[in-house]
Amino acid sequence: MSGDCNVYGGFVVGQSSSGAKWGEIKGTISSQLDLLSALNDKVDKVKNKGLSSNDYTDSDKDKLSRVNAVYSVLVGTNWNEFVDGVYVQNIDINGIRATDSVVADIVLDTDPLVAEAEMEAWNCVSRIIINDGSVTIHCYNSTPKIKFTMRLKI
Repeated sequence: MSGDCNVYGGFVVGQSSSGAKWGEIKGTISSQLDLLSALNDKVDKVKNKGLSSNDYTDSDKDKLSRVNAVYSVLVGTNWNEFVDGVYVQNIDINGIRATDSVVADIVLDTDPLVAEAEMEAWNCVSRIIINDGSVTIHCYNSTPKIKFTMRLKI
């Protein structure tokens, strides 16, 4: 190095030959309280980890890759009576999981008369259970009389 420089504990202090000021640490490292405080907050290197190591589990990666996934499902008119007055319909949906948080909605037709009938059908839906690979739709007391499209968003 050229210029008037001293090294204290690995830090270069003084000035370079170009006159740039590098710092003014004087005394022992143990007397540099702000430096010691900053060093106490540093993150230690973990063996076999780089600066951008991928610590996500396969489950985390899969969940993130499916964020905002949307499934469109045709709900038919074939209902099975489960118990007195409770009707169910199971619909297979490839990729959906019981652990998914889902928002369900209806896709309405552009024809106002059809859309009104679809809303009446949607109002019959009492409960939707998300399973691994399927959904179970419950209707209490009455079932939809027409088919409609349900949208599920994760």
